[in-house]
Amino acid sequence: MGRLVLLIRDQVPMEQARIENANRKKLISLHRTFFFGDEMTDIESAVELRYLTVKNFKYDKYARTKSAMFNSVFTEANFRKLTGVANSVLRDVDYYDDLRQIYEVQFY
Repeated sequence: MGRLVLLIRDQVPMEQARIENANRKKLISLHRTFFFGDEMTDIESAVELRYLTVKNFKYDKYARTKSAMFNSVFTEANFRKLTGVANSVLRDVDYYDDLRQIYEVQFY
């Protein structure tokens, strides 16, 4: 049988609150890693941006020429990532979801 804890005015004891906060931070970290991936370094971000730019040019050229040499798949997630949208992962939409795009960089 577990230890019973007496709550005074619905306040969690300090030690349990620290454990709960640590668990919440770990859960948020795992959620961000799962949906958004690991944090990338500056060089990794630059390489990915260059790759997506070249892929977009190739896709545009295929759309104009219909040549099999330029055949590529440029998805909506690729486009959203190329334009700097932070929430570029497509997922099931819930009634309470905020569907606005959140941009990582500022465009002037």
